[in-house]
Amino acid sequence: MKQDNDTTFSLMFELGRLIRSRMEKSAPLLPIAQFETLRFVYDKVRPNMRDIAKHLQVSAPSATALVDELNRAQYLHRQPDTKDRRQVRLAMTEKGSRMLLKSIAQRKRVLRSVLSPLSHNDQHELNRILTKITARS
Repeated sequence: MKQDNDTTFSLMFELGRLIRSRMEKSAPLLPIAQFETLRFVYDKVRPNMRDIAKHLQVSAPSATALVDELNRAQYLHRQPDTKDRRQVRLAMTEKGSRMLLKSIAQRKRVLRSVLSPLSHNDQHELNRILTKITARS
């Protein structure tokens, strides 16, 4: 069992390295933290800073700095919360939506490239295994 875990650990590390390498070669449109923030805001309805920090598992000041960058790039904008004036909600701009969709397409191309040695059945099996693993978290 230990041998299997060691092998899995090594293979997961190599897979991550391969994906990062291919992303770097394709000149990523957004750093991963910005990408994940935009994706979260897109998926959620007007999250606040606390939601962002919790999702990314970072401190509130780190989440604020990240949102500040996305705000300066005009990908997100802040909106006051109508029910609680102390809260600030985040919304995606049209420019942010376009950038997110381009980034998703780019990341999918890279993943397709990385997974290209797998048959359709192998990819289906990989999805089944990954779903089983992530369902437990």
